Amino acid sequence: MRKKYGTQLFLLTMVLALCAGAYLGLRWWNAGAEDRAAAQADYLARLEDLSALSFQQGETSLSFTRDGEGTWTYDGDSDFPADQSRLTQLEETLSALAAVRVIDDPEADSSYGLDAPELTLTATDGGGETVTLLVGSQVDGNYYARLEGDALVYTISSSLMDQTEGELLDFIALEDIPWVTEEQVQSVVLTIDGVESTYTKEAVTQETTDEETGEAAETTTYVWSRDGEALNGEDTVLQDGVDALSLLAFRSCAAWKPDEAALAALGLDDPDRITVTYDDGSYTLLLGDTDESGNYYGQLEGSYQVGLLSPGYVEDLLALPTAQTQAEADAQAAAEAEAEADGETSAPSETAAPAETSAGEDGAA
Repeated sequence: MRKKYGTQLFLLTMVLALCAGAYLGLRWWNAGAEDRAAAQADYLARLEDLSALSFQQGETSLSFTRDGEGTWTYDGDSDFPADQSRLTQLEETLSALAAVRVIDDPEADSSYGLDAPELTLTATDGGGETVTLLVGSQVDGNYYARLEGDALVYTISSSLMDQTEGELLDFIALEDIPWVTEEQVQSVVLTIDGVESTYTKEAVTQETTDEETGEAAETTTYVWSRDGEALNGEDTVLQDGVDALSLLAFRSCAAWKPDEAALAALGLDDPDRITVTYDDGSYTLLLGDTDESGNYYGQLEGSYQVGLLSPGYVEDLLALPTAQTQAEADAQAAAEAEAEADGETSAPSETAAPAETSAGEDGAA
């Protein structure tokens, strides 16, 4: 009996060992699947450390060069702030541009739209190797493509077409409007239709005591004034305007280095102005007309770039001249209290209604 038990235990141990080995082998196989797929894939390009990129898609032709510090610059204007993340993404695509399908015995280029390519892209890597890629017609969500000088035709995903789509302004790095909180801001000066108003704040610090722990703490609130007159801190117009200071951001670029005529067309020849002074500096935002979607044309003073701003936060700031003063709030509260008191004292007293008499009773009288 003991011998039989030992045999069963040995067999069970062997089975467990085989299962463990199979599990580890499966994990090793799955872990290497991506590497094996990459090794077996057909690549049109495996470029690294690009030094130059140029591409033409539709009527747009753009070229960029990367300097020794790794920064991409637009060849047509060294001042142009190229979107580094977008060009880096394009470089990553070219570092492993895999074929979806390989057509070994292709027909004429016209069969694939390669006689008049949708995209012509030329890239030069750090070693000086240059390749030119032609991208033709769309097929099943992919695109026909061919390397210049190569007889084979491939299909590739739409990534390359998507990443090179757009005009010059689609490849610009948008300017950042300084992010300023209520704590950091010192003053705001609005000039709207030539009328200027100045908003300043005063910090009011109060000591409080925690009811549970008894620990002392300080709380700071801010009292805002317009041209020296205190504003109602509970007014939502004031609150929204102050909050908007930390939310202003350009959503897209509308123009780069516009001339006087272009500025006039955008309403920036005689703009409204928002000047914000804060702990670390100041900036002035110029505001022009709105586009067909209601977005405002805006420009940081001294900048070459004109951007578009969503209307909500801009209009919250432009509404500050209508913010209620504390004196107006006090007068309104007093008037409401007086009206309530008058209503209570002048309420009509209840009187008994006269008794109704019937026609018969009248006749009897």
